[in-house]
Amino acid sequence: MASDLELCAMRQASTLAVLGLGTTSPNPPVGCVILDQRGTVVGAGSLRRKGEPHAEAHALDAAGGAARGGTAVVTLELCNRVGVTPACRHELIDAGISRVVIAVIDPTSRGDGPAAMLIAAGIEVETDVLRGEALTVLEPWLTRRCAVGRS
Repeated sequence: MASDLELCAMRQASTLAVLGLGTTSPNPPVGCVILDQRGTVVGAGSLRRKGEPHAEAHALDAAGGAARGGTAVVTLELCNRVGVTPACRHELIDAGISRVVIAVIDPTSRGDGPAAMLIAAGIEVETDVLRGEALTVLEPWLTRRCAVGRS
């Protein structure tokens, strides 16, 4: 169960995600907050534009070494693809994150999704945390994305 600090961090991540509305397409507007082992916010970020570092990368850069053993709180399940940017799943594993709190699982994930891969790497994962609040920002992207997938 998400702690009060994680719930506050998820609300902050959802607020950060708003900064990407209208500029991230075809990627989703995502926010991420990194908490250190004591639950202190040590990094935060959002995806601002397509082709730029993702929210998780911005948050990890801000957190630096304080991310090790900490928690990543993210509005949408991490990306699993390597393209213009590295897969966020790898970045969290490499940073030594021990727990990931996710609001919304990406319904477009293929095969074993990133959350399952994090668990396989020994990282604790909790999903559906403040899902409704995160969907306020993510719903338009999810609706477009899933409609395209059905075409």
